[in-house]
Amino acid sequence: MKLLNLVLFSNSHPEAQEGYEEMQKTLAKYYASYPNVKTIFYKYSNEDKFEDNILYIKGVESLVPGVLEKTLKTFEYALNEIKEFDDYDYIIRTNISSIINFKLLEEELRKNPIKFYGGGHIMNLSWTGGGITDSTWYGTLFAPGTCLIFTKEAFRFVVKNQHLIHKEIVDDLAIAILFREHRPDITIQAFKNREQYKATPIFYTDELGFNLTAIKEYVQKNNIIVYRNRCYNCRLVDQIQMRLIVDILLNII
Repeated sequence: MKLLNLVLFSNSHPEAQEGYEEMQKTLAKYYASYPNVKTIFYKYSNEDKFEDNILYIKGVESLVPGVLEKTLKTFEYALNEIKEFDDYDYIIRTNISSIINFKLLEEELRKNPIKFYGGGHIMNLSWTGGGITDSTWYGTLFAPGTCLIFTKEAFRFVVKNQHLIHKEIVDDLAIAILFREHRPDITIQAFKNREQYKATPIFYTDELGFNLTAIKEYVQKNNIIVYRNRCYNCRLVDQIQMRLIVDILLNII
């Protein structure tokens, strides 16, 4: 199985210790260990270029509409510029603070193939924010942007019909609404086992630092496909824990 992996990220804010650049280096090392996975990171820059598996897109970062717009530009690039695009079985869209175990993902997709569009798990929209200002789109089922999975048919549909997308809504929801409006025949799919998509606990205490033994036990005892890392108080915790998780997965520690 061949997989195309598109990873959303942005520059760290100068005044904040976010560590996105180090996260990118960590993920680049890890994803390079999969010969059947092609990974492209993408972010806004002051020029358009492709270098060291990073797609730089001229533009300015913003949640809405910035994330959606750079995602659509990256989808166009993948479809039009990657010569072997048709060789890929699935296209994955994830983000810089999530780790995907592609060995386990491939096993999942072989057992439970995504027929059109899906993700690590499914949510039901019932709140405002991210461009949602009222209840119009409540009840929309969507896969969070930490792990979106597209067949080539679904991916082409998004690129071809991007003029129909509500650009005022954040990307994962906007794509789900596109399918809701114009492909009501399809069913969104997720992992059979919801426990394979996990928010990573914080293995850190001010007194003891990082508990490497606990992290190892967590990684080795759980059959996790997607590690979602989001420490709201300090993204440097995510940066360090991601490096430790990757090193465990690579059997470095």
